[in-house]
Amino acid sequence: MDAQTYNAFFTLHGITMIFLVVIPGIPAIFGNFFLPIMIGAKDVAFPKLNLLSWWIYMTGAAIAISSQFWDRAPDTGWTFYALIV
Repeated sequence: MDAQTYNAFFTLHGITMIFLVVIPGIPAIFGNFFLPIMIGAKDVAFPKLNLLSWWIYMTGAAIAISSQFWDRAPDTGWTFYALIV
């Protein structure tokens, strides 16, 4: 594996973990699962808007992951420093 491919995979892993797991994880868990249980509701206030946000999230995840196979993935490493070539 060459250095550019390694950096692309490493960067994609960082993007996936931060922007697709960590950042949306806490609001999704507390807002979609725990809050209705805590207030005794059957569902969230706007279930169709909630479903739309889920599909937008999944579309973004698919684009981010498939960018690796389109040769469009960033290859800067997890720090996102600009490479000087």
